[in-house]
Amino acid sequence: MSSTDTLLKAIINRLSVRFGDVISEVSSGFEAFAKKAPERMRKEWSLFQEEVWAEANRLDKDSELGEENNSVGSRTVSVNESTQEKIDRLRGKVAKLNSEVETWR
Repeated sequence: MSSTDTLLKAIINRLSVRFGDVISEVSSGFEAFAKKAPERMRKEWSLFQEEVWAEANRLDKDSELGEENNSVGSRTVSVNESTQEKIDRLRGKVAKLNSEVETWR
């Protein structure tokens, strides 16, 4: 075998070893991520739900304060309906997302 052939074979052997190491590292990293992903998704989903409920409660309180401070009755009703519709829409979205997450399990 000529020195060029030997050199090319050596390059190919070393590249395959290095790529094999990189692929193995990526694979093990992905495996660790895949193991942690469902639990992390559950935590993130739970946190998101808590944030949505807290925001809905805040909006309820704000609208109640608006009712007390607003002397125009018809305007208050339309603001309340709008806020309530938003809350209902958000609750519907949360319920839909929750059922989708449950089907992933």
